Amino acid sequence: MSDAAPERVLALAGASNFRDIGGYATRDGRRVRWRRVFRADRLDDLQPADWQRLQALGVACAVDLRATHECANAPPQWPGARRVALPIDSTLGPQVEALRASGTALDGARMRVLMQQEYRRMLLEHAGTFGALLREVISCEGALVFHCAAGKDRTGLAAALLLGALGVPREVIVEDYLLTNAVYRRPADLQQQAHARGLPEEALQVMWTVHASHLHAALDGVDAEHGSLEAFLAGPVGLTPAQRAQLSARLLQ
Repeated sequence: MSDAAPERVLALAGASNFRDIGGYATRDGRRVRWRRVFRADRLDDLQPADWQRLQALGVACAVDLRATHECANAPPQWPGARRVALPIDSTLGPQVEALRASGTALDGARMRVLMQQEYRRMLLEHAGTFGALLREVISCEGALVFHCAAGKDRTGLAAALLLGALGVPREVIVEDYLLTNAVYRRPADLQQQAHARGLPEEALQVMWTVHASHLHAALDGVDAEHGSLEAFLAGPVGLTPAQRAQLSARLLQ
C-alpha cells in the first residue's frame, strides 16, 4: 500500500475494531477498493459523531452477524444505514459450561482446540448465511459494514471468505484477521459474563484474541470437505458465476 492509502482502522468512540478491508492485492494483480466494505465489532455503542463519520463515508448497510439473543439492546435501525440481521449462533458458551460441569479443566490449550472446532463448525454450518452476506455486499447501494460482537470470530470468517472470493492470498487474509489483536479492546466486565465467569486468564486470552490456527482450522475444513474454497463458494455458499463477477466488479480495481 502507498503512503497515501486511507487509514485501515477507523478511530471511533463507540467501537475499537472498525476496519476497512480495502487495499489488499489479489493473486492476479488487482487490488480491493477502499471505502466499500468495513468489518467491525458491535455497533450498539456508536456515538452520534461516529455515525456522522460513517454517513460521510457512505455507509448504507450494516449487517449484524450476532445471534438473536445478543441483539436485545440493538436499535432496530441505525442512523443512515439499513440494518440486516444474518444471525450466526455460537456453541462455545454451552461447550464451556458442559466441560466445567464435568469437572474438565479449561486451560489455554483446551480453549484453543474449542475455538478451532467452533470456527470450523461456524463456517461449514452457516455457509448459506455467509452467502447471504456476500449478496448484500453486491446489492448494497453504498458502503457496507458487517460485524458481530467483537469483530473477530464470525466477522473474521466473513472477511476471510469475502477476501478469498476476491482472490486475495490466504497469507494476506490471515494478516488482516490478526489485526484484531492490535486494536480490539476486551470488555471490561468480561469476568461477569456468564460464559467467561471463573475461567483462568490463559483461557480468556485465547477466547478474546485471534490466532492464525483458528482461521486455518476453518479454511482447512473447507478444503477437506469440499476440495477447495472455489468449490465451497459455488456449492454451499451459493455464489453463482454471475455473482462472483458482480462482486469483483464492485470491489476490485
